[in-house]
Amino acid sequence: MTNWLFTWKAYLLGTAVLVGAFTVGIIFREGTLGNITSIVGLVVSVLGFVVTIWTVHDAQKQIWEASKRAERAIAQAREETRRAVDGIAAQLRAADCAGLRSGTEDLRQAAQDEKWPRAIYRCQECRTVAYRLAHDRFLTEEEVSKLRQAADDFQLIRRFIEKNRMAGQVGGLQNQHVQTLDDIVGLLARIQGRLHHRPLSPTGESSQG
Repeated sequence: MTNWLFTWKAYLLGTAVLVGAFTVGIIFREGTLGNITSIVGLVVSVLGFVVTIWTVHDAQKQIWEASKRAERAIAQAREETRRAVDGIAAQLRAADCAGLRSGTEDLRQAAQDEKWPRAIYRCQECRTVAYRLAHDRFLTEEEVSKLRQAADDFQLIRRFIEKNRMAGQVGGLQNQHVQTLDDIVGLLARIQGRLHHRPLSPTGESSQG
């Protein structure tokens, strides 16, 4: 309603001019001081009303422009925050990938050296990191599936070590266990390579799906 009213400011100015002309006519027709005073007061009132409307319109325009500037500032702040969060997430993701790969390689070496307590510790640690990394939204569905399988494999290897090697049986890991660890290392190397060359998503969308 207010915006509609403001479109009539030109008509109000025209009305003021007509009132002024009408006033001049009455002055010349009557010629009395009382009439002149009344008419001048009327003209001043009309002009004051026009100026008020114009001022309100200008204030509304400034408020609208300030609102738009505030919206742009908020949107920019949100974008900067999102980028900062994505940057931190990328660092955590890289740390998990590097830690899991290093832990898996150390597990393989510990088994080769028959350092079974260390191997069991690595199985537990790597299983936890594998599950955590599997929840990263920038990983593909295939990578997530293989990481969850890796977490299960770490559990199986740990049980094998506890049941056999910690019980005093001589030997190392089974060939299938060694191959599983090599496959996990290869998977992590591919993930690291892909994410290293992948820029942050401008929309923050997941790679899954």
